[in-house]
Amino acid sequence: MRETEAVVDRLAGDRAMLAEENERLTDVPREWLPADVREGDVVQIRVTLAAERTEELRREAEELARQVRRQTEMPPQAERKRQRK
Repeated sequence: MRETEAVVDRLAGDRAMLAEENERLTDVPREWLPADVREGDVVQIRVTLAAERTEELRREAEELARQVRRQTEMPPQAERKRQRK
């Protein structure tokens, strides 16, 4: 897990600009921040890997790929007819 801090540089509509220590600005959805956040506030940022959700999405993608392959495969009988033409 990685943690860091950033200063809320600007709030504009549904977006917020966060200034990191290295002065890099990062644009994030305002909904990610506490409702009472103001420009100049320091926010702590923690990023973690959602391993279970990642695996779930991989399984879903693999199943979709299998379904697409099955739908695009030509039945053996249709393949033989196509080859005779």
